[in-house]
Amino acid sequence: MLSDYTGLGRNAYKVNRALTPEEKASRLSRDRRWTDEPPNDEALLIKINSTYLEIVDRWYWQKGQIQVFTLVSFLMFAISPVYFLLMELQRAERGWDAWAFLLFTFLLGWGLAWAIWKGMRMEIFAYTHYPIRLNRKNRMVYAFRTDGTVIRAPWDDLFLHVGEGTVPTMGTTYDIRAHVLDEDGVTVKDTFTLA
Repeated sequence: MLSDYTGLGRNAYKVNRALTPEEKASRLSRDRRWTDEPPNDEALLIKINSTYLEIVDRWYWQKGQIQVFTLVSFLMFAISPVYFLLMELQRAERGWDAWAFLLFTFLLGWGLAWAIWKGMRMEIFAYTHYPIRLNRKNRMVYAFRTDGTVIRAPWDDLFLHVGEGTVPTMGTTYDIRAHVLDEDGVTVKDTFTLA
């Protein structure tokens, strides 16, 4: 089972591999209705006209959650070493053990702040959403990747299936994944996830 953030940023889907038995078993059929539940759109529609339907990516509803957590953590770990430094400088007696503790706290705090900053960059310096356009006239799908490139594929050739992910606070989540297959019909060349 994949993380719910697979496909976002550097957490790429695995490609150049054969379809798994789970993917084959959960394939969506155009001839069969899978559920009577109404779709949970979560404000996914961007634009619709006579040519295309454009929707947001599957991570749109989660945008900002990582930022809030990492920003608070970043500030906490970036500011606490400065606080300890100021408190130590006010003390009259400064032994080697105080300076060692201060250095340790400073390096640990800034090291954690750097790691958290790298995580924050996944959302802060990124698009607010990565649109997926379903063109009715030429029957093509255009899915924007997080690296700025675009997947182009005929929608009749896509292998659609129900995928599972995990979120520590929510448990198992489900999504619709689209695989672009090689000419052999088994090798996955690319993957994107619908909203």
